[in-house]
Amino acid sequence: MAFNINRQRLKKAIYAPILATAMALMLGRFLLFAKILDLNAFAELSAVYLVSGIVGMLSSFGMFLDLQRKLPGYLALGQRRAAATIIWQSLLGTVAIGIVGVAFASAGLSFGSISSTAVLLGVMHGVVQQAFLIQTTESRSSNDPLRFSMQSIARALGILLFAVPISIEFGTALSVVIPECFVTGVMAISISHNTAKKMSLSHRRAALLGVRSFRRMRWGSTLSLLLLSLAVTTSSSMDRWLSSLTLQPADFAEYSFASITMTAAFALQGLINASVFPMIAKRSAIHGVRSAYRLALLSAFGTLGIFLVAIVPAIYVAEFLILQLYPKYSDAIPLIPILAIAAAFRISDFWSSFLVIRDREKTSLLINMVAAGTAFVIWLLTRFGARTPEAGIAYMAAFVAASTYVISFIFSHIHFRSSNAEITVAT
Repeated sequence: MAFNINRQRLKKAIYAPILATAMALMLGRFLLFAKILDLNAFAELSAVYLVSGIVGMLSSFGMFLDLQRKLPGYLALGQRRAAATIIWQSLLGTVAIGIVGVAFASAGLSFGSISSTAVLLGVMHGVVQQAFLIQTTESRSSNDPLRFSMQSIARALGILLFAVPISIEFGTALSVVIPECFVTGVMAISISHNTAKKMSLSHRRAALLGVRSFRRMRWGSTLSLLLLSLAVTTSSSMDRWLSSLTLQPADFAEYSFASITMTAAFALQGLINASVFPMIAKRSAIHGVRSAYRLALLSAFGTLGIFLVAIVPAIYVAEFLILQLYPKYSDAIPLIPILAIAAAFRISDFWSSFLVIRDREKTSLLINMVAAGTAFVIWLLTRFGARTPEAGIAYMAAFVAASTYVISFIFSHIHFRSSNAEITVAT
């Protein structure tokens, strides 16, 4: 028994640095490709990643979020058939999104700096990426974070080993996307075979169950999850979409390079939230709203303070490295401080997690919609008084991040005070 406990503790201790390394490698590939590709090729690659993000944003029409919410319970109760069914529901939803996306690309659809070719590659990349995330949900839901971290680092290393040499040889966005899709697809298929063995259910049988289960789904709940996913993703990526639609390819490439700061922020926030979210949820369930609110308060303001202080030296380091290693992106330097502030607020936004845990999804949805809508109107009317189009879009990103954080905190505090008052009256 003691050996098993120590083994579990060891797994929990080492999964975080492995997962952090995997995320760092995935982030580092952006910097590598920015160095390898010219401005036009990097702009096209950035456009591909934007389209890929839309596939993820649709979250299998909301079914992927439902999968994340339900799968842990199914696995804990040994309901393997239900688990396999809900996994295939998400996969089939993603395939449907892919079919629609390919149809749009085939019709020659394009947006600003995003060509129809970029749409096609982005849809393909997004479908494969989403399939990988769906398959790895099993390891995360089985309370086996070490296995998930190993799956993530295997994919990251595979992408670097395949995509980097090919991109050096050909120097195009296509030479990056195809190897990434190949490696991610192979990983997803391999994981799916292992999952099928654990579920004792063939892919064919599970797919049929997934199709039949669509008529029994609570589509209203799934639609709510889809809307929340759309709102959150829109508020966090609208600056990159506007940059792709309004800027010239070279300027879009520079903004995409600067926005690596935001990409790093979302990766880091996901890593931190993987631990903080369940801790807040546990406190909320066991000790109530007061304990959960205190942890959210400490996490949100503590993290924000640390990163706002760290921004100052980080900006100087980033400027030095860009001038030394990426001189072709030197025009992106003025954008770094603005996006760094936006990144600090994004990393520290644990108030959104608190609201979701306290069953306030609709409040979080409304906050994201209001913040994004207000920022867009201000940008449309004033461009935030910026000297360049790129800076105006960066200010918008900072405004959305800061306003989402502040408004979420206000509503979290109101909910805490009202819930606390109800508890006091009841006692």
